[in-house]
This record gives sequence, C-alpha cells and structure tokens, in this order.
Amino acid sequence: MVAPAVALFGISGCLALGFGAGYGARSYSTSQAFKDLLEKFPEPPTPEAQAFARSGATRALLAGTGLAALMGAGAVAIARSYGVKSAADFGTAVSCWLPSRERLQGGVDALEPLQRKVTENLQSARDVAGQRFQSSSVGGYIASQAGKNKDKPMEDWEKELVQRLEVAASGGPKPPTK
Repeated sequence: MVAPAVALFGISGCLALGFGAGYGARSYSTSQAFKDLLEKFPEPPTPEAQAFARSGATRALLAGTGLAALMGAGAVAIARSYGVKSAADFGTAVSCWLPSRERLQGGVDALEPLQRKVTENLQSARDVAGQRFQSSSVGGYIASQAGKNKDKPMEDWEKELVQRLEVAASGGPKPPTK
C-alpha cells in the first residue's frame, strides 16, 4: 500500500510545481508589464509594472513549490506510517507490488512458439523478396557493378572495416581505434 501512496504524492508534487509555473506564466502574461512590453516594444515597461509582475510570478512559483514540498512531506509521512524507514525498506515494499522474475519468465516462455512461427514467416518473406530483387533490372545492374569492382584491391579503410566486422562476429576483443 505504501508504494502507490508514495507514487501518488510524487505525481501530485510534480503537478503542483507545474501549477505554480503555469500560474506564474499566466500571471505575467495578464500583467500590465507584459502589455506595456507588447505595446511599447523598444521602451521597457515602467519599474512599478515590472515589480508587480515579478512579485505575482514569484508568489505563484513559491505557492507551487510549497505545494510540492507538502506533497513530499506527505509521502514521507505515509511511508513512515507503514514502517518504511530507509530506501531498502521502500525497495522491499515496491517489490511486493511488482511481478517476480519467475512470473515474468513464465510469460516469456509461453510466447516462445509464437516467436518461432513469426521468425519462420519472416525468413521466408525475406527470401522471396531477395529473389525478386535479384531477378529485377535494378538487382541485375547492382550485381554487374559489383562484379566489375571485384578484382580491385581493397583500400585501407575497407580492410579495417572488414577486420572489425570479423572480430565483432567472432565475439573477440575490439581492435584499437585510431
């Protein structure tokens, strides 16, 4: 019961901060200082209007921050009332609400036949698409161009790329980079 309550307080705290920021922005956008800024753009608003707008925005931000602090204090109070005294206790309480590794593995094992069936279907579709491409005019053109460059020696960057791919495929250590 403690995990949902603490999560609710955390979400409420974030919403309270958002309320404070939104209310402050709205307060400023409806202030005389903002209207003066829009109407007389090159000239700044009067210092009195600026101070009034700043105080309204500050008041709204402080109200939102205060609400968020109260939500945090409420979350701590609820957690303490359920006997949560440390982060480890909270982790234990949260783990009661989450599914176990065995339960998750059971769900994954039930999907194994579906994965094999999907893989088989995708492989056959890939093979058909590959055959169609090779028999097309574009596939034939690419194959002829590749045949022309077959006898050319590889450049250094190509050799390095092939070497890295072979090492990565074998699972060995990565070669040093320059």
